[in-house]
Amino acid sequence: MALTIEQMVDAVVKRITITELGNTALHPEKAAQLIRELEVSTPMLGPTRRLDMKSDKRDIDRVGFAARLMNVAPAEGETIVTDTEPVFTSNQLSVVKAVGVVELGDEALEDNIEREGFEDTLIAMIGGQAGIDLEELYINGDTGSGDPYLALIDGWNKLAGTQLTGVASADFDPTLVEGMFEAMLVDLITNNPVFLRLRAQMKFWTSWKAENDYREVLRQRGTDLGDSVQTANRPLAYKGIPVIPVFNMPAGDTLMAHDDNLVYGIRRDIRLEPDRLPRSGRTDFVVTFRTDANYEQELALSMPSGTPASREEQAP
Repeated sequence: MALTIEQMVDAVVKRITITELGNTALHPEKAAQLIRELEVSTPMLGPTRRLDMKSDKRDIDRVGFAARLMNVAPAEGETIVTDTEPVFTSNQLSVVKAVGVVELGDEALEDNIEREGFEDTLIAMIGGQAGIDLEELYINGDTGSGDPYLALIDGWNKLAGTQLTGVASADFDPTLVEGMFEAMLVDLITNNPVFLRLRAQMKFWTSWKAENDYREVLRQRGTDLGDSVQTANRPLAYKGIPVIPVFNMPAGDTLMAHDDNLVYGIRRDIRLEPDRLPRSGRTDFVVTFRTDANYEQELALSMPSGTPASREEQAP
C-alpha cells in the first residue's frame, strides 16, 4: 500500500530531527549541514565569526591593556614597575526568534520525496534562503525599523561605534566613492590607531552600487587595471584593503571591519517542523533560528552613510 504524503513527510522529518521535551530540532549533523549552507550562501556569513550558543545569551569577551605593558627592567632587588592592568570588557549576544517557511506543493513532494538525497536538498533549500535573510538582519537590523523582521535586533550597521556621513559632505563628498573609502581609513588612523595592526585583515564590506562606482572610476583611468576591472570579474581593493560587494548592504552604506570583529550567534537547537495544509495542496516546513549579531569591539571599524554616485570628475 502506497504511503500518503503525510506519512512520507513524517518519515523524512523523523530521519533528520530529534525530539526533546516536546520540541523538534534538527539532528546535530543536519544542523551543522544547514549552518554550512548558510555560510556559503552570502559573502559575509562565511568569513565573519559565528559563535555556537548553548543558551540564549553569550558574552563576546575581549581583554586588552589600557597602556604600555613593557617597561625598564628593575635593578636587582627592586620590584617591577607597571603602569597597566588588563581591562576586561564584553559585548553580548542575546538571541531572538526568527522563523522561515519553505513551501512545497504536493506534486513537487511526490516527485522528489522518495528520491535519494531529498533531505539534503531540503536542507540546502532552507540554508540558501535563510542565509540571505539572516545576513540582511545582521547588517540592517534596527529595533526602530518599521519592518518587523529588521526590528528584531540592532545589527552591525546600527551598532557601529564610528558613524561617518556624506550628508552635506560632512565627512566625505558623497559623489566620490574613493573619498568615502579614504574617510573611513583616515578615521581609523586618526581616532583608533591601536587597531591599525589589524589593517591586513580589514575589508570594505560595501554595496553593489558602491563597488560598481569604484569599478567605473578605475575603468576611466585608461590603464591595464582599468581595462581588467571592466572586462573581468576582478576583485577590487582600495590601498590594499579588499572591496567586497554585499547584496544586502544598502546603497549608501559600507562597513570597514576585520572578519573576526563581526560576530553572530546561532543556538544549536535549530527547529524544523512540518505544517501540512491539505486544502492548499502543500506542506510548509517551518524553520526556527534563535540568533543575534554584535561586535567584539565596535570602535575597531567605520560605517559611513551617503550614496556615492558615479561622475566623470571622479577620474583624475
